[in-house]
Amino acid sequence: MKKRFLVLATAVLSACGGSSTNQEERSDSLRKELPEDTVVVVKELPSFTSPDRQFMDVRGNVSKLSVQVSNCDSTWSGKLEHVEWMDKTYTFDQNGVVAFDPKEKIRLSRNDSGQITKKEVYVADFGIYVSEEYLYNEQGMLDTMIVNGLECHGKKYFTYDNDLECVSSVEPSMGEGEYLYTDAMEYFNIVERDSLGNWTKRRVTTVTKYSQDRKSIEKEESKYRIETREISYY
Repeated sequence: MKKRFLVLATAVLSACGGSSTNQEERSDSLRKELPEDTVVVVKELPSFTSPDRQFMDVRGNVSKLSVQVSNCDSTWSGKLEHVEWMDKTYTFDQNGVVAFDPKEKIRLSRNDSGQITKKEVYVADFGIYVSEEYLYNEQGMLDTMIVNGLECHGKKYFTYDNDLECVSSVEPSMGEGEYLYTDAMEYFNIVERDSLGNWTKRRVTTVTKYSQDRKSIEKEESKYRIETREISYY
């Protein structure tokens, strides 16, 4: 992996950078300027040390990862609301193999490179498994997520910058009420990192655009959230 030195100071991230499968097809919808934040980092990002750590977007010999999510109201300066059901903790063994929540009944499928290609979670109330399938780009980063849930079905595409950090995603769909098309676009803005360079706080803007012909926007909604991570190492 090509390593670069990051020198970010009062930076504005743009969600149009990065290479990913189907990049050209998605570039127009993903191009958006993000809000400004101050980040002071001079750090060479280390390599990913296992397929599972790369899947979870943590570099170095991570032993534990905890993720917490808080939703904002209609503005970034508004009140934060903790989202308990989105709090997750993952552990990694010495070889970098991830262990999910032991309270959940999970089945994993992998390819010959050890990458997770499918995760199935058992829903006891319905007695069935729901699944997510994963496709990767040439750099080993998650490119496409295919969701087969109880009520949610669709694909989500991810875009990365030159340092293999996710800057945006898009989730197109059809048939949302009176609207024929919707596009839910997320833009990720890293604001804090740990000493190794892994991000520990980022702001996420979700913009949902509704249209009937994909040529004109009939309606647009924006939502905001804060994601924080606690990371432990061997």
